[in-house]
Amino acid sequence: MSDMPLVDVLVISYDRLDILTRTWRALKERLHYPKLRWVIADDHSPDSVFEEIRDTLQPDIIFRTRRRSGWGVNVNNALKQLDSDFVFQTEDDKLLTEPLDLVPGVKALAAYPEFGMVRYWALAGHSLYAHLRELRIGGEKFQVWHLLKNSPFLYVYSNGPHLKHRRFHECYRLYPEGYKLGVTEEAFAHTFIDDKEGPGIIAFPEFVRGRFRDIGKSWQLTEFDIGED
Repeated sequence: MSDMPLVDVLVISYDRLDILTRTWRALKERLHYPKLRWVIADDHSPDSVFEEIRDTLQPDIIFRTRRRSGWGVNVNNALKQLDSDFVFQTEDDKLLTEPLDLVPGVKALAAYPEFGMVRYWALAGHSLYAHLRELRIGGEKFQVWHLLKNSPFLYVYSNGPHLKHRRFHECYRLYPEGYKLGVTEEAFAHTFIDDKEGPGIIAFPEFVRGRFRDIGKSWQLTEFDIGED
């Protein structure tokens, strides 16, 4: 495993240390891969909260926006500065409840440039079209669902936990900025769907059910959900 590439674990957060701490510790315990770099993207939490996040969780890298700017600016600020080819991205209220091995996902994205992202957020309950594919990588075989862009459900792409290769954002560009959470995700989901030639999204069958649980209250549609509608 010494030849595996670096993966940045990017956790997106704003001003909720308790929830972030639970999520962070669960990831540290259950996310498995030989080369992880631990990163927090903080959207300018109050100084005392930011300092406690930095000192208590001790990430390898912590980014902080210059002022409270919203989800798109916060995430883009981190993605533009990370130099790895692989990023596992999640939010601070998504608790990993079971072990997750990133090795198969990294191998799939490294060997098959037609794909740009592995989705780990649950597929169950969504109207998605998919092809079951067998990927051959060296002497290994992996079965994956290739999620199709002509699905009746918009959110083939989701801001939920996922692993992506650098080429994903090189093709689809970074996230729109200056909008509320839901609008940002919806706009990027449309960008993904509308580009018929860009790299696709896959999911491993064992993640149809999902291994993450929402904890705490989302900032969406609250006073903290800043940006245009």
